[in-house]
Amino acid sequence: MDKRTLIYLFFLAVSFYLIQLFFPSAPAATASSKPAATVQETAAAPAAGLTDNLNARTALEKSEKTNPAEEKFYVLENRFAQLVFSNLGGSLAEINLPFRSTENPD
Repeated sequence: MDKRTLIYLFFLAVSFYLIQLFFPSAPAATASSKPAATVQETAAAPAAGLTDNLNARTALEKSEKTNPAEEKFYVLENRFAQLVFSNLGGSLAEINLPFRSTENPD
């Protein structure tokens, strides 16, 4: 290797080191760490409708934690597209677009 290549590699390594020094990566989550609470209690008592909604959400979260392998799909549809979402991470599973032709104008 010539001198210019070695100088380039040296400055590249120094720049990577400085980037890591000034912008450290977030610590990786370990399996032993507990997830943060999703609902915080307040001093005032919530309304009856909010309590029912909170209980339903808590029950849904518990059921998803007990059987995470069961995947469900939710469909949003209009004239132009059909979007299929998964309950696992809220990911978009499918995008279906209609084919327009003389036989199928709509």
